[in-house]
Amino acid sequence: DTVVSIGTMTMRGPKLSRRQIAAAPAVLIALKATSAFAQQAEIASPVSSPVPGATPMSLEANKALVSTATDAVFNGHDVSAVDRYFSPAYIQHSTLVGDGPEALKGLVASLGAAVTHQPVRLFADGDLVAAHGLYTGFGPVPYVAFDLFRIENGLIAEHWYGLQLQVEKTASGHTQLDGPTDVTAPVKTEGI
Repeated sequence: DTVVSIGTMTMRGPKLSRRQIAAAPAVLIALKATSAFAQQAEIASPVSSPVPGATPMSLEANKALVSTATDAVFNGHDVSAVDRYFSPAYIQHSTLVGDGPEALKGLVASLGAAVTHQPVRLFADGDLVAAHGLYTGFGPVPYVAFDLFRIENGLIAEHWYGLQLQVEKTASGHTQLDGPTDVTAPVKTEGI
């Protein structure tokens, strides 16, 4: 069994695979814990690439790729960024955007000046990067999002997401974005 503790929350269960994480956004808390531990323990360790001869990327490089790409696309509205940061075989799991880089270019070209993305947290685990942030300009109310990206051969190869309208008041009294953004006690994030 894996024991994951974040603040006052403790979860016990079998170790989750990356596919389970991609299929179940509710386990992103476990991804946060696993990623934080991995980032501290293996920050310089490269992630092996499934492409023969490809250069492996570190967890930090994967996070930097996602951060740079989302900034260029959603804050810079740069259509050419799709060619620089996304795979020609890009897979999109979206109800709003079609598959492939051409569909993504169409989205970027259609973005109004008011559309922005404010990243709050980035967590990496192997070839996956989870991003938690705020999208504005798609309507009168901003969206809080969890985006999950798969990196392959130094490019974003696949994307999943979950969006929720931002609300002013929650039952817990917390916002949808508050809380720690840095790992301060990596040894407490996963049972060994």
